[in-house]
Amino acid sequence: MGFNPEASALDIHRRGEAHTSGRGSGMVANAGEQINVTGKGLAETLLTTLEKLGLDLLFMKAQGYDGARAMCGEFKGCAAIVNKSYPEALYLYCANHGLNKAITHACQIPSIRNCMAAVKATVNFFRNSNKAGAMLKGFILAANPGARQIRLLKFCETRWVEHLDSLSLFYEVLEYVRLALEELDEKTTQCDGVQPYALLSSIRTAPFIIALTVLKPIFSLTKNLSVFLQKEDCDLSKCVAFANDLYEELKDMRSSADEQFHKMSSSVS
Repeated sequence: MGFNPEASALDIHRRGEAHTSGRGSGMVANAGEQINVTGKGLAETLLTTLEKLGLDLLFMKAQGYDGARAMCGEFKGCAAIVNKSYPEALYLYCANHGLNKAITHACQIPSIRNCMAAVKATVNFFRNSNKAGAMLKGFILAANPGARQIRLLKFCETRWVEHLDSLSLFYEVLEYVRLALEELDEKTTQCDGVQPYALLSSIRTAPFIIALTVLKPIFSLTKNLSVFLQKEDCDLSKCVAFANDLYEELKDMRSSADEQFHKMSSSVS
């Protein structure tokens, strides 16, 4: 039986957005309602919800959560408490979270980390400034009158595998971003103390262009795996096969690194 516990945790969080909490109590108050967000409370909420849905919990063979202490704590976590009542429901770390962690770790390479930071800073600049956003929109529409996506996409701060759409759009409109920053710099426009020239300087460098060119195909490959892992009807054996195929594809790219780099360099030039 498959179940996504993040949905329940997210529902609890949303219901408690306008709440006051007692530090360390594991309880949040929302409109007079006490919600228990400890491992025990989450387990009770989970099991009660599943029973209301009419599911036979005796068929529950596994639990997949992220690494939050309330979910996976060895003794008092939600998974441990559920496992006491249903011993066959083994806890497995969420595969998609594992993929996300691997990508996060890989992105700590200095050139990649600096590229991501520059892209995020530039995206935030254009999203937070109406004047800057309107100018970028003008450049995009002047070159592509039928363009539908004319605003840069915000990055998801927690799910790195979701960066593909943001990076792809940024890559496609990079030239217009440069033009907009040049004009904004001439007009000494700034947003939250950020100078257009500083952003322009960071996205003009060769290391930035190369890193951005490398990131796009890699995120494209991992995004497909992430989508596959999150399917409601995904099969574990197929997921493993998909992951192994991705590993082999990345391995082939690494073994022919010179050829791959030449292709990327050609696309940049």
